[in-house]
Amino acid sequence: MEILSRTKAVGQIARSYGVHPVTLTHWKREFIEKGPEIFSQQTTVHECEKRIEELERLIGHKEVEIALVKNFLAGRSPLDPGRLQASCPSTSLGGLRSKEKADAKADVSDRE
Repeated sequence: MEILSRTKAVGQIARSYGVHPVTLTHWKREFIEKGPEIFSQQTTVHECEKRIEELERLIGHKEVEIALVKNFLAGRSPLDPGRLQASCPSTSLGGLRSKEKADAKADVSDRE
């Protein structure tokens, strides 16, 4: 921000931050050209949060699928939830939200 306010010389600012003056000038030019475009995107945060929720839900589904496959390969019944959690503690549904748990359980029962 100092370079934008022009209170100090470019060389002085560059020395204080350990950056070459040419690099600092390049960053300033890039900020002036692309800054408004980058900072005007209001929906970016909302879109990222929505995508994160979707990916978390997908991970929950995949954890359940992996546990079912492990139980199937071990010869256990996939319908026994106690064995499911006991044999695969890392795939327990404890870390999921209640809606995600219901979605994951519904997805599992649809496959059976």
